[in-house]
Amino acid sequence: PGKIAGHVLEEHTRSPIPRAVIAISGTNIYRIADDNGYFEFVNLDPGTYTLIATRNGYQARTYPGIVVPAL
Repeated sequence: PGKIAGHVLEEHTRSPIPRAVIAISGTNIYRIADDNGYFEFVNLDPGTYTLIATRNGYQARTYPGIVVPAL
C-alpha cells in the first residue's frame, strides 16, 4: 500500500495552516492537518490522485497528478 503525506503551508509566509482539510478528489477520504499543517494518507492503492486542500479564510487549492507507485 502507498502513502501520500505533506504539509499545508500559507503561500507567501510558508507558515503552517493548522486544521486544513485535505481530501482525495472523487472519494469521501479526507484528513485534517495537525497543528503543524501535517497530514498523511496511508494504505492507498497505486494510482494517480488529486488532492484538494481547504480551510476557512483561505482559497481552496487543488493538487492534481500525485502518483502513488506500485511496489
